[in-house]
Amino acid sequence: MKNGNKIAVFISCFGWYEERLIYIEKYLQAKGYQVFIILSDFNHHLHQIDKKYSHQDNVKYCHVLPYKKNISVKRMLSHWLFAKKARTVAESLNPSLVYCLVPPNSLVRELGRLTKKKPLRLIFDVIDMWPESFPKGNKNFPPFVVWRNMRDKYINLADDVVLECNYYKNIMQNKLDRDNLHVFHLIKPHLIKKKFNSIDKDHIYLAYLGSINSLIDIDCIIKVIGILKKLKPVVLRIIGDGELKENFISRAKECGAEVEYFGKIYDDEKKYELLGPCHFGLNIYKTNTNIGLTCKSIDYFQMGLPIINTISGDTENLVEKYGIGLNLKDLSQWDLKTYIDEIEQNRQKVNEIFDKFFDEKNIAQMLSFLK
Repeated sequence: MKNGNKIAVFISCFGWYEERLIYIEKYLQAKGYQVFIILSDFNHHLHQIDKKYSHQDNVKYCHVLPYKKNISVKRMLSHWLFAKKARTVAESLNPSLVYCLVPPNSLVRELGRLTKKKPLRLIFDVIDMWPESFPKGNKNFPPFVVWRNMRDKYINLADDVVLECNYYKNIMQNKLDRDNLHVFHLIKPHLIKKKFNSIDKDHIYLAYLGSINSLIDIDCIIKVIGILKKLKPVVLRIIGDGELKENFISRAKECGAEVEYFGKIYDDEKKYELLGPCHFGLNIYKTNTNIGLTCKSIDYFQMGLPIINTISGDTENLVEKYGIGLNLKDLSQWDLKTYIDEIEQNRQKVNEIFDKFFDEKNIAQMLSFLK
């Protein structure tokens, strides 16, 4: 302890400060904790050194190997190095609580070992499932099985395990021998939404937000555009970037959509200004990825956008139960004309569900397990 305060240490290899940790930080500070945050100095999305929070006294950066490919030996070495360094820095701070975002899975092994040396409360927050969320390869053979075991063999050493969605909970509860699982959805701040004069009735506007990579199903998106185009002309608005950007844009144009590309934008209000008037947000991933809830879907909900969705688990259930979009698996049951004619009412449903499940105003209830 320092200055009589309780010490909490957060660890994250991929940032997530503004998207997740800042809410937990505020909550614990209100409970009397002094909070330190350990981050990697390499930005996974920009592929460059990034120390944007270095002005904060409580943020500590670990220098790691840069890498370019998402699946590579260099990336694995970079993650292993971060895990080693993060453990050393955390140990030096003498914390009573360590809250660690996973992946990388190497953090589970390193910090699990730390509990054998120091009396502390360890919490793993699983925000993604590696290798389960990767669509390629047989995941029951090396290197995937080795990757998965770094998590599964040591995660029981945690006092609590937090899952980003119920879908992950269903996967992980068979790997844990205690009832210490908690679901803490991704959350976003409440947007002060302006009322658009009207949603365009002569076109169907689609929003795509986020990385344009091998996880999204471009073939399926083109199929959806073709279906919608039979009703009205389609305009596709894109915020994001990735290795498949040019392919995505060219194929959308070839199938008859008008494409408006805005590049990378991180400001929520700017994203809302551009995507808010759309009819749907596209949440379409390849079916062999294990994902229950995506960051982009929460962004869409924050903006009041119904989604066209292929994700199973939590997202599929929310869409089906509350009518906040259309699940692609129910394509034969779609009544597109009615849904679009009632778009204002459907947008209101989305606003209500966001307020109920994903708005930061509910943070105390969401984090009640930390008490």
